[in-house]
Amino acid sequence: MMMAATDEFKDQANSADMMEPGFAESARVLLESIPAEDPNRNGLARTPERFAKAMCFLLQGYNQNVTDVLSPEAIFDDDHKEPIIVKDINVFSLCEHHLLPFYGKVHVAYIPRDGKIVGLSKLARLAEMYARRLQVQERLTRQIANDLEETLCPLGLGVIVECTHLCMSMRGVRSVDSTTVTSVRRGCYEKDDELWRDFWGQVVQGQGNKSIEPLLSGKSSNSSFDSSSCVDNMPVVCSCCSGSDQRQDFINSPKSVETSKADDYRLYTKCSHEEFNKMAQIIKDSCFGQIADKGFSLLDIGAGTGHVLKKLMSPTVDLVPSRYVAFEPDADALEDLNKMLQSTDCKVPYYKTINHCFDSSVSVKDVSGPFDVVLLSHVLYSFSDMQATELFQHCLKFVAEGGVLLVFHHYSSEKLDVLRNYMVEKQIMFHQEDYSVEVDVAALTPWEKSRIEAYTKSKSSQGNFINRNFVFIAIEPFNCHPLQGEKMRRAIQERKVSYASRSIVPSAVCMPSSVVGIQACLRAASEQKYEFNSISVIGGGHSANCIGQDALAVDMRYWKKVEVYPKEMVVCAGGGATCGKITRAAETEGLLVPLGDRPGVGIGLILAGGINHYMRKFGLAIDNIIRLVYVSPCGQLLVAEGEEQLMRFRGAGSNFGVVLEVMLRAHPIGTITKQCVQYSFHEWCSTSNILGSYSSYAVGRELSESIDSFLFYKADELVFATSHFHLAEKDEQCYFVEGSLFLDHPCLKSLTRNAVMSHLMPSELYDLEFYMTEPFYMQSATTKVYPKGCKLRSVKRCLFFQTLQGKIETELIKSMKSVPTMWCYLHILHGGGKVKEVAPCSTSFCAREWNFAVVITGRWPDGDEILHSQTNAWMKLTTDGLIPYTVGIYSTDLGPGDYQLTHLAYEKHNLICLGELKRKHDPQMLLRHSCPLINQSESSIADSLGQSRGVVIIVGGKRHSGKDWLGNIIKAQLGNLLGEQGKSLVNMVSISEGTKLAYAKEVGLDGDLLLRSRKYKEQHRSGLSQFYKKKKALDTAFDRKCFVELVQKYSNGGILIVTGMRDGLDYAKLLSGRPTLFVLLKSDDESKTRRGWNGYIEGIDDTIGEMLDQFVCPNLVYSNDRKSTTAKASSWVTKELAPAIVKACIRKIKNVPKPGIIYRDIIGGLLVQPFGVSLVTSLITSHLATSLKEDHIDAVLAPEALGFSLAGQIASVFCLPLILARKVKPVFGYFHETSSTGSNMSNLSKSSEETNNKHNFYMQQTILPGQRVLVVDDCIATGATLDALAQLVSSQGGSIVKLVTLMEMVHPELNGSRMALERGIGVFSLTSFEGK
Repeated sequence: MMMAATDEFKDQANSADMMEPGFAESARVLLESIPAEDPNRNGLARTPERFAKAMCFLLQGYNQNVTDVLSPEAIFDDDHKEPIIVKDINVFSLCEHHLLPFYGKVHVAYIPRDGKIVGLSKLARLAEMYARRLQVQERLTRQIANDLEETLCPLGLGVIVECTHLCMSMRGVRSVDSTTVTSVRRGCYEKDDELWRDFWGQVVQGQGNKSIEPLLSGKSSNSSFDSSSCVDNMPVVCSCCSGSDQRQDFINSPKSVETSKADDYRLYTKCSHEEFNKMAQIIKDSCFGQIADKGFSLLDIGAGTGHVLKKLMSPTVDLVPSRYVAFEPDADALEDLNKMLQSTDCKVPYYKTINHCFDSSVSVKDVSGPFDVVLLSHVLYSFSDMQATELFQHCLKFVAEGGVLLVFHHYSSEKLDVLRNYMVEKQIMFHQEDYSVEVDVAALTPWEKSRIEAYTKSKSSQGNFINRNFVFIAIEPFNCHPLQGEKMRRAIQERKVSYASRSIVPSAVCMPSSVVGIQACLRAASEQKYEFNSISVIGGGHSANCIGQDALAVDMRYWKKVEVYPKEMVVCAGGGATCGKITRAAETEGLLVPLGDRPGVGIGLILAGGINHYMRKFGLAIDNIIRLVYVSPCGQLLVAEGEEQLMRFRGAGSNFGVVLEVMLRAHPIGTITKQCVQYSFHEWCSTSNILGSYSSYAVGRELSESIDSFLFYKADELVFATSHFHLAEKDEQCYFVEGSLFLDHPCLKSLTRNAVMSHLMPSELYDLEFYMTEPFYMQSATTKVYPKGCKLRSVKRCLFFQTLQGKIETELIKSMKSVPTMWCYLHILHGGGKVKEVAPCSTSFCAREWNFAVVITGRWPDGDEILHSQTNAWMKLTTDGLIPYTVGIYSTDLGPGDYQLTHLAYEKHNLICLGELKRKHDPQMLLRHSCPLINQSESSIADSLGQSRGVVIIVGGKRHSGKDWLGNIIKAQLGNLLGEQGKSLVNMVSISEGTKLAYAKEVGLDGDLLLRSRKYKEQHRSGLSQFYKKKKALDTAFDRKCFVELVQKYSNGGILIVTGMRDGLDYAKLLSGRPTLFVLLKSDDESKTRRGWNGYIEGIDDTIGEMLDQFVCPNLVYSNDRKSTTAKASSWVTKELAPAIVKACIRKIKNVPKPGIIYRDIIGGLLVQPFGVSLVTSLITSHLATSLKEDHIDAVLAPEALGFSLAGQIASVFCLPLILARKVKPVFGYFHETSSTGSNMSNLSKSSEETNNKHNFYMQQTILPGQRVLVVDDCIATGATLDALAQLVSSQGGSIVKLVTLMEMVHPELNGSRMALERGIGVFSLTSFEGK
């Protein structure tokens, strides 16, 4: 679509009243700026006025528009059908780059259409109107042609402009004789070279031998394809280039000077294979699942030459549409598309191409729609915002149920913002993603490269590649709608989820049937523009974690497909398939998959571990996972395969993505034989060693055998039952004999034995309601009768044990004798075997050294809240009693509130590793309703059991407060404290590093220079800011990802200083995974002004980043005012910041050593840090170096045990003898001895009857009379240890004069420091904590 040239300057023309005073004032300023010149001398006094009048004349074209020149009165009707040529129209203009004149001639030729001609003088007036503006010659040529074409609609039109540019003649290259020629050809002048030659000949008569040939091969087009990326290309012939290599390339180019957009597009397609490959891959990913399975139909709007379709049909993508309809308005491009479709290589069975623009006049019926995929490929550029929105709405009508709409567009276009705002307003959930591709131009000629650069509006990097950035938006219009209210409740009931799940109220339920729908759900949660900010997944009907409070529940009901591959012995199951469906599908092919024991549970249980009755022979379900297809929390469709990628999914998969498909290893079915036996107890029996005998019997069985057991109540009597079964290989005989499976124990009586059942199929075992144990039925397991319609509700915990003997059996029997209802029971699954053969660190499920999984189940009648509360209390009491003996806990029953049990589900190293992976892959914690890997309820990450090594220090403050200055001082001073070897452990980085490097790559800048040079950064600040805003708009987790990436990249177990962080302090501690300190830098206006601050700026200084002190509570504050110096800041680091680092590294662990106590863990928190001992030693020795000038010290005394780790280095620094006070009596030799009432922690750990027990300190070294002693210990609380040491030292004639500790406990009942001061002992503690 051609547009009037006046549109380019509409705003200028509307406000172009030239103000003489403004020009005059500018001229005066200019004259005053000329050295050694007097603006008031006679020749210059009136120059500003003369200059103003001259400029008003030279720029008067801004006061005119095309309707003034080519008015209707200037258009006449005449029969003339031959060319009309007006040549040698003089024009004078100003170059917009240098404000220097260029002048020359304009030649115009046109062939009237329908006898419509224009007054000849109007051609000259039109040329003058545009010349009397700031111009470039290329645009001047185009503007004249565009207005004439729009006004006259001639059959043919040609415009040639020849000018001399003083900016080339009198400056720069100073090429006095050069002339620039530009031209535009339209209509028959474009198509007929002879006609164009004739016009050229008329122009050049009398001008020497100017060749027409360079201007013949270029042809322009009216095609509007990709108008955002294309430009109007016009010939530019400079006579100064004659004879050079550049001129020769210009002339010999197959498309020299002027080319059509269609030609440029064809050239572009030859070197943009990566772009079309990427588009094809995105389409394939979007079709994964139902769309691709059924053979999809594709509506391609803006198909071009069919390169995307060609890539879809390529062997690497292999996605052939069953029905294909294409809209393409360019006839030449459509011809190429048809040739491809008609070729023998094309695999599309049905296709239709339409040489027309897709618009609202096209109906679904016209194209035999709807379609599974509707593709809008770069077609919105020429549309207004309203037109683009209307086209988008119209396209939605063509999407079939379960289908998707995909929109591809250039990254920088504002059209996407319009569409996004529309979708948010209409509450249409959508997915979007940006991507970059490289256009390979290395093989092109210089002229072809210039064409591609003009077409893409980009510069090539080192002449080889052009980096292009795109965005695609994807929508699933039908199934991806949040259901709320009654619809939501019905959807949850249909899924038959657990009772615990139904008691949780989500914000909404969504049932996506495509990858796009799931991606849209995740994005909607991440943007927090809806009523939910997290996701839970309903796969099967097992765990309460499938529904999260106020979350969006993603119902996977459309992802139930199961495919069995007998030859490969694998099964592929959809993310919504249940264990029962997978089992039944596999057994039809003679295969077995080791899954969970309940047919209704889904993939979520498999990802948690998948305990099953075949695990002794085939391992857990997770051990049989070969491959996973999932959507990550960030919305990417990914595949996990290989041990490293699968590690996090094998045991903690629900934390890392929405699983769409899982590939499982299957095994041949042999003969499954089983027998159930039920026992009761003699009245006189105490039920002792029943479980012990059972466990001894079970552990000795073959791997093909499994024997489960139950403890439950029947007729008010405690019953013990076993379910023994054998899995034989094919053609292997089962050795079960009727009555042979019997536990011979004197306490057991009333034997009831079921007949041996042979040749069972796996699915038949599911028909027995409670885990294959026939005697255990709901109606016979209790004497109480259910009210009609009443159901039992349940809560579960599963713990792992190596044996069931001794205290474990005692706790289990005690638990069963204290049940709140007779419906509570224990189910013991027989494990070991292959489960133990997997290395604990190779999967997230690291509890491997167990033989029995004890499932504790509490049940109560629905609606009885009293029994509900009592059952929960019983469950907690039972679990707490068993935890000291367990080797692990099953994560599947743990939810967001069970973080304190997480360390039992995942071994500590695994928990740290999983926590880091969780922060990296799900920085917004969208999937947070399964077993938690990160403690989100604590205010400090140092409280986490999964703490990583290292410390993060965030330096924040307002503009020009000196953040980088302070960061450098912190780095230098901490390096000094840690010594030469420790300096490498301190790093400093800007939060914007990742953004800067990404921006530099996109636009071809020097990334290292952008990081190092403030001047270089300021030069590109505007572009960098725009890039950052776009990234944030496209990815709401962008800031979080940048922060996590930097922390995990640079922390390295050391101290990382992060500067420039203005937002995100609310999540920094959570995502760092390490102790994190926030240092707020304050500075007065005067000090900031000296650093370049130019006052308050609205829109910058009122942002959250500039008002941090109002929104966050810093750990430390540094005042960088006029009195601040490097020395003062260094001292502040030593005295304030370094001790704060020490304190932050001391972890607090709740309920250790017993409930109600918080243990301050120095060894597991501070001393495991690579810098821990060095930093503490340096701070203590720094303090002592000053204090020892006044207090003379003769020896260093350290009590066992933590004092040992620090005292040795301190004694070494000051060359003092080290004396150790041990708690263990020496085996030989002389020693000094004293007793102690025990430390604060040891007393808190004891029971009430043990509190008065004392322990002794023993010292083998001798203290000489009169020696002054320094005591180094970890903590001072009650002062009991110091009191004992004081007695030990004074008994030998010495005295303690100083006590140095890492921490002091501050509490009214703790008098340690006061006691020391009363005895004249100086106390120095690096940190202090309140409490006992």
